[in-house]
Amino acid sequence: MKNYISIIFLPVFIFLTACEEGCDEPDVQRINGLYFEFDQEGSDGFTEEELNNVFFVRYVPLSEPLVADTLYINGIYPEGFGKFIINDNFPFQNFGAPYFISYSYLIVENITGYVGNVENIVLKGEYDGECGYNNLQKSFFFNGDSLDMGGVSTPFIISR
Repeated sequence: MKNYISIIFLPVFIFLTACEEGCDEPDVQRINGLYFEFDQEGSDGFTEEELNNVFFVRYVPLSEPLVADTLYINGIYPEGFGKFIINDNFPFQNFGAPYFISYSYLIVENITGYVGNVENIVLKGEYDGECGYNNLQKSFFFNGDSLDMGGVSTPFIISR
């Protein structure tokens, strides 16, 4: 009888042990996110008062009439003061399609009238098969300049 119970529990034990070797899903939203930081030093930097007055506009490119959403953040930056990531979690929640890459974004500081325009976002990435994800291309235009931040999570510095 003792051997019979052992035979029954052996496959269950092997199955449970094999399941423990799984891994955590990588945070693809964060990896694919566009990292930004406002310059806060020198003559091109933003003051605390200016950063407290930043707001975001998300719009559908080439829409007629212009389809847009606005978010005033009142100086509350999720990544630390003057730092943020544009993805499906910020500045606007996208729980399903269309995703953040379908939109363009204006970053507006209304005291000085500064406007940063993020448009034409292109993402390419792949799972590495070992519980990881690699961002191969993370390109966009910022005020008309083409940038590719693929493979890095360093912020693009916004200066006036």
